Amino acid sequence: MRRRLIVASGRRWKTLPRLGSASAGRDNNFTLIRLCASVAVLVSHAWPITGGPGTKEPLAGAIGHSLGSIAVYIFFALSGYFIAGSFQRAASVRHFVLARVARLWPGLAVSLLFVAFILGPLVTSRPLQSYLVQPDLLSFLLRNLTLVKPQYQLVDLFQDQPYPAVEGSIWTLSYEVACYTIVLLCGVLGLLRNRKSMMGTVAVYLVLWSSPLVFDLPLHPSFSHMHSLSFPFMTGVSLWIWRDRVVLSLHVLLVLAVLGVGLRTTALAFPALVIALTYGTFWLGHAPRGFLRKFNGLGDYSYGIYIYAFPLQGFAIWCWGVNDTSDEHSVGYANDNDMRDILVAYGRAAGDALRAKNCGWPQSQQATLGKRIGLGLSWNIILSKSKTCVFRFGAQERTRTSTPLPVLAPEASASTIPPPGQVS
Repeated sequence: MRRRLIVASGRRWKTLPRLGSASAGRDNNFTLIRLCASVAVLVSHAWPITGGPGTKEPLAGAIGHSLGSIAVYIFFALSGYFIAGSFQRAASVRHFVLARVARLWPGLAVSLLFVAFILGPLVTSRPLQSYLVQPDLLSFLLRNLTLVKPQYQLVDLFQDQPYPAVEGSIWTLSYEVACYTIVLLCGVLGLLRNRKSMMGTVAVYLVLWSSPLVFDLPLHPSFSHMHSLSFPFMTGVSLWIWRDRVVLSLHVLLVLAVLGVGLRTTALAFPALVIALTYGTFWLGHAPRGFLRKFNGLGDYSYGIYIYAFPLQGFAIWCWGVNDTSDEHSVGYANDNDMRDILVAYGRAAGDALRAKNCGWPQSQQATLGKRIGLGLSWNIILSKSKTCVFRFGAQERTRTSTPLPVLAPEASASTIPPPGQVS
């Protein structure tokens, strides 16, 4: 009898859908998952933005990881899976690199220009000419665009607010690029096409990753962030390599969830959490069907929400005042219909950048992308935001805190925003 049960279980296991076959098409729930993750980052940031540095974000006290951190782990796990697949599908290394540039930098460049030349002149207390000639402005653009030592403050913007920074979420982008580089190196060396070689690579990574924990080695904040974010990314890469052997099963997800809970007080707490979270993300990405699949037709605006939410939440505090703006109001202001209009403009422009690369548009059509991105986004922002702010500006002698604020220093932390010593 026991043998029959084992045989029956083995047959049932063989009939379970594999991740590889489920990922063959584009009919999935990942657009919705990315949207939820980006909104989760926005919601999580509402606490420190309104309460100041050190304010605990949702879930941080309960599980040791904030809601925003969980969302970032999801983003990195998805990136690991899809970036590894992107390299294998790319016609050449050049095409792979161009695809990554088109995905990341056009949207980032537009958001930085928006903050520097639209949001900045509205918020600064300096005369416009004085603001525009500040060396800090050029430094803000160059450092954040190159992702070399990102700069989160800009001149005097939001300096008297609880969280005196104009940028926050972009701190993860440099680590995203570093993870892209890992995939690039593995691909160039041919490791992604050889499972045995990739198994050795993953084994070496796990040894290096666990060494600081085993030997209690202190890590520089930058290495600490890479240590945390590379694990979900490499988990996603591993799922891609062995996608044909990974089954999608609710029972497996429940077992991983139970293990995650059981190991939460051990040294394996973080790996168990990330593995369960990553597997759950891909199960949710493929298993539920029906109405949820309709979100694919709405477009992917998660990156736009991710990079615009932080400055817009700060702008909401500047317009309405911190004393009258609870966490929930901050979330509402930063995710209202005005922001939707901004993200629609962003999404169209970013989508065009990717299509221009992938479809071989003529140079004349590609040349219009900059105008689409800059003018389209700026027009939506000016129409939707300036009316409200100008209306409020004359009547708003708003009360602001006069408590001295700490100097920003992008060091390590447990939050999902970088300054002042509070980064996840």
